Amino acid sequence: SRHAYLSFWTQYLERLHAQHPGITNVRTPPAKNWLTLNYARRLNITGAFVSTGEVRCELYIDTGSERVNHQLFDALEQHRSEIEQMVGSELLWDRLEGRRSCRISLAKPGRAIDDDITPHLEWLMDSHLMFRTAFFPLIHQLPADLWNEP
Repeated sequence: SRHAYLSFWTQYLERLHAQHPGITNVRTPPAKNWLTLNYARRLNITGAFVSTGEVRCELYIDTGSERVNHQLFDALEQHRSEIEQMVGSELLWDRLEGRRSCRISLAKPGRAIDDDITPHLEWLMDSHLMFRTAFFPLIHQLPADLWNEP
């Protein structure tokens, strides 16, 4: 429900800003099932509750161009083993063929309406910070020509 989402993201942002000041300038919790947590160039790390009953942390790739998105996804996937080593887990590399965007994600069972959301808050914060550490330096090093249509 909208109320459960608003409550979850409110608590998440409070924890994040208290424990890791300056890690994001996102301040306003939404009453929806996802929240963009951090931006890097035109990519972002997003937390989401999905209809399969999971909470997900993802690197969401949508520059507005399907071709650029695929170029960036493929460039990041070349670093798959080192990224997964840094995150400490295998990730779902989802090129989302036939759609404009791509995503790289990690998920666990969890819903915003669960009686105890503390494990979800802790898991998402850990995953968010690991994604930031693993992906952001690489994203900033990607060659300029990958960000443009050929």
